[in-house]
Amino acid sequence: MSSAVTLVARPEARDDSIELTVVVPAWNEALRLPILLASLVDHVEVATTEVLVVDDGSEDRTIEVARGFEPTLPHLRVIEHGTNRGKGAAVRTGVLQARGRLVAFVDADDATDLSSLRPMCDAIVGPVGAVFGSRHVDGSVVSGSPPIRGLMGRVFNHVVRIAAGTNISDTQCGAKVFRTSVAAIVFADSTVDGFAFDVEILRRLMDLEVDVVEHPVRWSYVSGSKIQLLTPIRMLTDIARLRFGRSRFEPASVTCSFRPELLAFAAPLDGAEPAVGSEVRVLVNDASLGALRRRVESLGPGPS
Repeated sequence: MSSAVTLVARPEARDDSIELTVVVPAWNEALRLPILLASLVDHVEVATTEVLVVDDGSEDRTIEVARGFEPTLPHLRVIEHGTNRGKGAAVRTGVLQARGRLVAFVDADDATDLSSLRPMCDAIVGPVGAVFGSRHVDGSVVSGSPPIRGLMGRVFNHVVRIAAGTNISDTQCGAKVFRTSVAAIVFADSTVDGFAFDVEILRRLMDLEVDVVEHPVRWSYVSGSKIQLLTPIRMLTDIARLRFGRSRFEPASVTCSFRPELLAFAAPLDGAEPAVGSEVRVLVNDASLGALRRRVESLGPGPS
């Protein structure tokens, strides 16, 4: 990567009144979704939390059930996919419409106890750009998981650690929190629509040299899993494609001299403000590159 200090452009959708966006991917979740949404009411500040339920082509009452929570979740929005596109696609849709300073995603089955959500958000400080909930670090509690599912999970995580070159012990836990500016870049043109999307996102975070930490969670097995017999094979196929068919992730960027006015629409990746006049590289997704250039140019020439 460039030796310039890295900043990340603030997503244009940001709303300063929203602290946290919670994305809930949902496919035929009319029965389990009410439990998850009721739990969110108990664990977030509803006045400053946006909840995005992304319906991924459900054939049941998922949309109707989600909208029934509008009176208790004032910033609830339901986003509809016309067809089932996959969990990765649903999370991507939600992340790219997030208005909060932070964005999280949680599974609709409520398997992960949401008491971990606030501490995970609090861990996004300094250079930390993402916090992964983990069932495999000290302090985590896992209950009710069938032995075969536990074995599959351990084997899969071992393969992922080798393929991704990471020490992250649990890529697949359905609870993660990101700084929204970082998430908007790593999700923008991601390609994995299925369950292995977490691995692609992790590799992109690593390429950006964003710090990723794990946080223990309480996780309980919930029946009705969307994991099917062929799902692990599809996931391993996606991981192989990511491992052997990719180059280093290099998002679009604008290079300029740092001045404090840049902080109105870009934040330092490592949390530390650069020196005035130093070279900085402002990362942005391709769709917003032109707008970023215009904003930088509107500030006039930087300090010499």
